[in-house]
Amino acid sequence: KVADDAATISRLGEGRLTLGVALGYRDPEFDGFGVRRKDRGKLMDTMLPRLAEACRQAEPPVPIYVGVATAIAAQRAARLGLPLFADSTMNVSELREMLDAYNASAAAAGVKPPATHALQRDVFGTNDRERDWAMLLRELRYKRRQDGGWSVPREEGGKGQEDRQGLEIEVGATARNRRLGGVADVAADVREGGD
Repeated sequence: KVADDAATISRLGEGRLTLGVALGYRDPEFDGFGVRRKDRGKLMDTMLPRLAEACRQAEPPVPIYVGVATAIAAQRAARLGLPLFADSTMNVSELREMLDAYNASAAAAGVKPPATHALQRDVFGTNDRERDWAMLLRELRYKRRQDGGWSVPREEGGKGQEDRQGLEIEVGATARNRRLGGVADVAADVREGGD
């Protein structure tokens, strides 16, 4: 069904569609389809090759990028020769590890890696870094709580409190991977691939 829908949209869009797939992580994303979250890796191992083949045979072909945040996901994509769409929270060292895992799996499978992969990177242009950083950090905290709050216990003290403190640390680490500054400075930093 996904491949058929992608092929239709690609035809309507004169070949401009690129499909991105990833495992997902929130229980409600799986509950709606009557699927157990813990089965997601097995399902992806089964369905991704079918989807990739159907999208290759579509007219026009539909390119697929595989969203990754782990080496296992990169290896899965590599076995099929599919390009990666790396998570915005990864730093340069983590990206190198991901690409090393990808390249090793592609070589083991006898698959030629694609010429390029994609990297999601959040960029914020501002004329007042200090003022806007305070606002941005609040937004990042809110987003992280929305995205990951399903896994954080609500009680005060104990494990729940430790998890909430961990969220704050993670938000800070994630924020460091984002670009914030004047438009010209951010553009130059992105072009240079700076950390």
